[in-house]
Amino acid sequence: MKNWQRLRKERRDITDHLIHWTKDFGTLLEILDCGYLTPTFAPVYSVYAKEKRDTIRGSIPAVCFTEQPLDCFYRACKLGIARYRPYGIVVHKYALYAYGGRPVIYGDNSTLEELPDNRKYLWVGYDPIPNQEGYPLDFTHEREWRCTVNSNPQFGYTNMPNEGVPILLPWDAHHDSDSYRFRIIVNEREEKNYIPALVQSKPTRSKILREYFSKLPEASVVSIEEVGDFIHKLQLTSLRFEDIKVPLG
Repeated sequence: MKNWQRLRKERRDITDHLIHWTKDFGTLLEILDCGYLTPTFAPVYSVYAKEKRDTIRGSIPAVCFTEQPLDCFYRACKLGIARYRPYGIVVHKYALYAYGGRPVIYGDNSTLEELPDNRKYLWVGYDPIPNQEGYPLDFTHEREWRCTVNSNPQFGYTNMPNEGVPILLPWDAHHDSDSYRFRIIVNEREEKNYIPALVQSKPTRSKILREYFSKLPEASVVSIEEVGDFIHKLQLTSLRFEDIKVPLG
């Protein structure tokens, strides 16, 4: 076994899967129903400014992902913080990277100013030194990735959707392997039953979207309830999608 393989085997905090967090079950169903992730400027309410502010800078909106392993995602969801809800769409890191997704750049305002406009979307504010109230500006625990829409042909797929980042990415579709296949996260076991019933034949010129709708009924769906039971039953300290060889339920 080579050194890089040994490191990846022992470092349980390293995963090849990225999760796009969604705010609730209804939003998740809407995304699955269209087949792509719509980029935004991710506005959030600023307590200090008393207004909503875009967290994605520059002129290009993006889709956000977290590189947290599954057990970290589970624990974040269980905190009950509004920012971290127990719903998401999982894609393979290789597939998103090939499409154009990249890890964000954590830095201060001078770092933002040095970036060209077409890369500013990758910037995330970072200041680990606590302010007077003891608050550090530090979201590095999210290990964030961002991705903009790429309408260029890839792996023979043309007519890529201009509206958003496809859930079935070209790498995933081209390799057609369980290793790279997109997955879905819901909160409760019962919610898994809604996914196959959601699928309908939808007219589209995009081959990648047609293939997505054909694969959606058989997509792997994991519930946070199952993840919690699995972790507690086996007394696991870590869990990644790479570790799941059979359905958790």
